[in-house]
Amino acid sequence: MIKYTFSLLLLMMSILVVQAEQLYVNPQTGNDTNSGNKARPLKTIIEAAKRVNLNKEQGATTIFLSEGIHLLTQTVVFTNDKYTLKNRLVIRADVMPDDEDWTPQKMPIVVTAVPLVPGIGGEEAKGIQPEISHVTIEGLRFTGSPDYSYIDGTNLRRSYPIWRDGKRLDDLVVTQCLFAGDVDVLPLHVGVIANGYGLVIDHCVFLIAKIQSFFGKLMEELVAVMPCVIRWYMAVISVAFGLQKVPMETISIFTTTS
Repeated sequence: MIKYTFSLLLLMMSILVVQAEQLYVNPQTGNDTNSGNKARPLKTIIEAAKRVNLNKEQGATTIFLSEGIHLLTQTVVFTNDKYTLKNRLVIRADVMPDDEDWTPQKMPIVVTAVPLVPGIGGEEAKGIQPEISHVTIEGLRFTGSPDYSYIDGTNLRRSYPIWRDGKRLDDLVVTQCLFAGDVDVLPLHVGVIANGYGLVIDHCVFLIAKIQSFFGKLMEELVAVMPCVIRWYMAVISVAFGLQKVPMETISIFTTTS
């Protein structure tokens, strides 16, 4: 009897274990009225964000983006602050560069075509905006925007694929992403702008961006920064593609791993 009761208790506990939330987005075959599972994906990232923001159940969330063009016509803002270092919000490619069947053509292409709003020194548009901590963005290709350029000799229209505004936020990882623009056709001002702490840029390529660096609040307590991480980042930008070297004071990389 005791054994049966214990087994039943274990079964009930397993049912109550929080399941990780998974949402699939496919701009070609998806529909925003679908359930969002792999067989019935959503169409837009903005719909995925709406569902993530409404789901207060504890646990990790992964948004899988299929290959194809993901057009952002409004800023995708994430505001659900339930995530932890272990249970993260992950926005990733369905097929990652580490997968055997990966090709560059399978990278999801994220294009920001968001209406411009007044900003510093002109107008700006923001693509994905995680206003929460513990976020990973991986395996995506971000392009410049086709309609953003100089307003006049001083003021600009700027496109920012990834933006984080909160100055108290922590732990944003951007990895295995490609930021590619063209100064005349698809201008890309800055790949990543993030206030706060714990910004990690890992194995990313910045190709023909107006400013190849990312801006963040330089941490007052920069702990265990690995020199190899900074050297690799600098090498990708200044050597592999012959782009301008990034001033070290604009880099905010935080890691506690070796």
